[in-house]
Amino acid sequence: ATAKDEYIIITENSTAAQKVKNDHAVITENGEALTAELSAVEAEQLEKEKDIICVEKDSLIVSPVEVGWDMVKPAAEKWNLQAINAQNVNVPAKVKVAIIDSGVDYSNNVEVYKRKNFIADKPVTTEFYEDLTGHGTSVASLLAGKQDDSNVQGTNDNIQLYSARVLDENNQGTISSVVEAIFWAMENDVNIINISFGTPVYSEALKKAIDAAEEQGILIVAAVGNRGTEGVEYPAAFENVLAVGSVNAAGEVSDFSGKGTEVDVVAPGEAVLAQCNFGDDLILSGTSLAAPQVSGIAAALWSKDLTKPAAFIKTL
Repeated sequence: ATAKDEYIIITENSTAAQKVKNDHAVITENGEALTAELSAVEAEQLEKEKDIICVEKDSLIVSPVEVGWDMVKPAAEKWNLQAINAQNVNVPAKVKVAIIDSGVDYSNNVEVYKRKNFIADKPVTTEFYEDLTGHGTSVASLLAGKQDDSNVQGTNDNIQLYSARVLDENNQGTISSVVEAIFWAMENDVNIINISFGTPVYSEALKKAIDAAEEQGILIVAAVGNRGTEGVEYPAAFENVLAVGSVNAAGEVSDFSGKGTEVDVVAPGEAVLAQCNFGDDLILSGTSLAAPQVSGIAAALWSKDLTKPAAFIKTL
């Protein structure tokens, strides 16, 4: 038998997606983004068809998120809100934000409007323990925390939050699940997508998905990663993504924060109070914590006039 691997396929339209489903063994799908088992020959032939944007062998994102560098101890627990002047932000209208991450545990502090699990072999049995690492929950708390059963207040509590679970208990996921989650966010007409993880390896499929989201008018905010001088991870490294680095309480760029010309803005990401899984509030560090604060501020600015394009908000 010919060896087959899992491939990400992005099609131009639903007709092309249906043809792929008819002709090949599709494992998962979301709109025009599909994952199928193909031989190398099948993949090569499929890529030549006119309504196929991209065919790429699926790969794993291994995203180390916990960082243990010496930290500047902040003078106040909620120093991050003071640093970005976000204690009393006026948000006149709800903005739709999708967090693509490890899921968000159910809590009074963070209200999730809609959620979807993209890890096919790891179903969610209860929303109370959806997030097995606490990563997505901490990201969501810094974006939209309401200080209810938690001390964590987000930068914006008037968010309609969409949660796409793509990272497992080891904070690992596949490029295919991230791509499908981006298309799911597009289907739900979100304004902002927050991606607080990345990969040092370039992916054409990820680039095409980000491009499609941008074309639809979505602002994509992503953490630059915790690799310091080793550079900025994807998708933050793409030019059309708002790439967020980390600063400490002294206003200095964190040692661990990815360095490079791709970095657009920085936000508090070192020794920041965040809500984790099982309802615990913990002091955490990483650029993954800086990104949702930028998403929250972007949403607050956008809420003043939702007719403005994403590029305007990104530039602002």
